[in-house]
Amino acid sequence: MNILFISILILLLFYVAGIEKIFTFNTTVTGFMKQTSFPITICYVAILIAILIEVIAPLIIWYESYTGKQLYSYYALISLIIFTLLATIIYHRNDISGIIKNISIIGALLLLIKFSYP
Repeated sequence: MNILFISILILLLFYVAGIEKIFTFNTTVTGFMKQTSFPITICYVAILIAILIEVIAPLIIWYESYTGKQLYSYYALISLIIFTLLATIIYHRNDISGIIKNISIIGALLLLIKFSYP
């Protein structure tokens, strides 16, 4: 099976979530602030960083999977792993279902690294 197809299936989750955050930015920031009790400025910056990672990292990985050039996709995958780990610790700490889902996503990202960089 083609690595591009597999990466699309795995990374579509991040891309769609990032686009959704763009269209619901203020609501997302407010929800994040209520969930974490962080100051509003930190919440704005955190959500902006999350959007950048969730939208740009999959695009890099898809492009490099399509072209066969592996320049930045490793770092994009690592950034998604770190992002997912931080989201689990900060946002899903009281949600066992969310924790298990995120652990599974991290496992899928690690498999992408293994099969992209044998």
